[in-house]
Amino acid sequence: CHLGYMWVCRDPKKNLVLFSYQKGRSGECFKNHIQGFKGKLQVDGYIVYESYENDPDFILFSCWAHARRYFEQALDNDKQRADYVLRQIQILYKIEESTKEQKLSNEERQKWRQEKATPVLNTIKEFLDKNVESILPASAIGKAFGYTIKRWDKLIAYTFHGEVEIDNNLIE
Repeated sequence: CHLGYMWVCRDPKKNLVLFSYQKGRSGECFKNHIQGFKGKLQVDGYIVYESYENDPDFILFSCWAHARRYFEQALDNDKQRADYVLRQIQILYKIEESTKEQKLSNEERQKWRQEKATPVLNTIKEFLDKNVESILPASAIGKAFGYTIKRWDKLIAYTFHGEVEIDNNLIE
């Protein structure tokens, strides 16, 4: 008996899912999993992915569902700030829902996101920047802010790529 891990990838164009068994969660295991792949990777906050941030073979995207989870966990710690960000994230998801209802092409979805989601994202970023200095970094709300701010560029990157989802929930 031993501990092993399933690494998962999804090709949204072909709607294919790949499960790859690895003996561990190290960077080497991830490298084995994506061997030969170049392109867009939507990931959570696992540290292994950070080594690919400046790799020209990849564009990394972060997942809004993971960021949202931190704010949900912070509701008991700082309800007012956590709730505010959660309401803004809910607006982002409604924008995504509308792109599906309208059956927009990837190009149309990118334009829609730029028009509708970018102002909401700017509001979230302004709120984070305005409030980050007044919270304890180790608190639940501090962790939510830290997670989101650290990954900000990768969280907003989906608005420039109509084929990329707002989150990786289809894998989860």
